[in-house]
Amino acid sequence: AGVDVVVCALRGMPGEVLPLQMRVLELSRAAKVPRFVAADFLPDYTPALPSLAEHPMLAERIEFRKHLGTLDDIVGLHVHIGCLLEMDELFGFMGVWDGQRRQFSHWGDPDARFDVTTVADAASATADALFSGSMGDVRVATATVSSRELVDELSRQGPAATLCCGGTLGDLEAAISSSSGLDRIRLQCQRSLFAGEAPTANSGLQGLRRFINTAGPELWGSPGPWTSPGQPGLVQVDLKLEAADSDRS
Repeated sequence: AGVDVVVCALRGMPGEVLPLQMRVLELSRAAKVPRFVAADFLPDYTPALPSLAEHPMLAERIEFRKHLGTLDDIVGLHVHIGCLLEMDELFGFMGVWDGQRRQFSHWGDPDARFDVTTVADAASATADALFSGSMGDVRVATATVSSRELVDELSRQGPAATLCCGGTLGDLEAAISSSSGLDRIRLQCQRSLFAGEAPTANSGLQGLRRFINTAGPELWGSPGPWTSPGQPGLVQVDLKLEAADSDRS
C-alpha cells in the first residue's frame, strides 16, 4: 500500500507558498498519491469577491486551486477556517488586538461576522473529512463572531475590553493603497476579515468562550513583536524540496 493522501500545510508570505506547493503537488503525483489537501487554512475565498481575490495570499490559493482542478490523477480537499485564534494570527500578526490597552480594532460594520478557528479544530476537521472520504471544500470554525461579540466575550471573562473603529471599509482600502510591505499584508488580511464577503460556518460562540477561558492571561498582555509561537505537536523545519531522480540529468 502506498500513500493515500498528502496534507500540505505550508504557510508563508506572498510568493513563497505557491511555488513550494506546486512542487509538493508534483512530487505527490509522481508518487501516485490520489488525494491532496491544499495549503488553504484561511478564509473561504470561493466567492472570489474583492476582499478575497485581491488578497495576495488568497490569490495564490485561488491560482493553485485552478491548477489542481485541471488534473485527473489527483483530487483536492480545501479546508477553509477563517482566521486562527492562536496568538500568531488574530491576537498577534493581524495587528487588531492591543493586549495592554485591551482594545480590539476593526473597520466598517462591527457586526460583520467572520470565522475563527483553533489549530486543533482545524486539524480535527481535516482528519474527519479525510476519514469520511470527503473532497472538495470543507468549511470549519471554532466560532463565528463579530468584532462586537468578540469584545463582549473578552470582557465577560476578563478585564473590560473596548472596541475601536479605524474607519470605513473605504478608509481601509485607502490605507492599503498607501502602505507597503508587511503593513500592507496585515491591512489586506484585515480587509478579508472585516468586509463580510467570506462565507462563514455559522458556528456560534461557545467555541470562542472555551478558547478565551483556556487562553486566559495570555490574552491580557500585549503579544509584543510578532513571532509565530510553536504549537504542540508541530515542529518548524527549513523545507528544501529535492528534485526527483527523474529530474536529474
